[in-house]
Amino acid sequence: MHKIFALVLRRMRAPLIVLISAYAISILGLVLIPGVDDQGNPWNMSFFHAFYFVSYMATTIGFGEIPFEFTNGQRLWTTIAMYLTV
Repeated sequence: MHKIFALVLRRMRAPLIVLISAYAISILGLVLIPGVDDQGNPWNMSFFHAFYFVSYMATTIGFGEIPFEFTNGQRLWTTIAMYLTV
């Protein structure tokens, strides 16, 4: 049983590294790209919000922008992240 698990893990190593890297890059981009809140003030997404957004974005395309409407930069990054994580 241990050998089977080791074989599966060895074969899945590269895809898992690619997937984790894509998620990490997507989250980092959303944290770094500034947004705008309802009053027009600059707003940066927290790591938790970015992690949550990328987690459900990668599994469900067709959602709203949380917690504020995204800027064009954030929308562009989200579009790129969709293709990286799906």
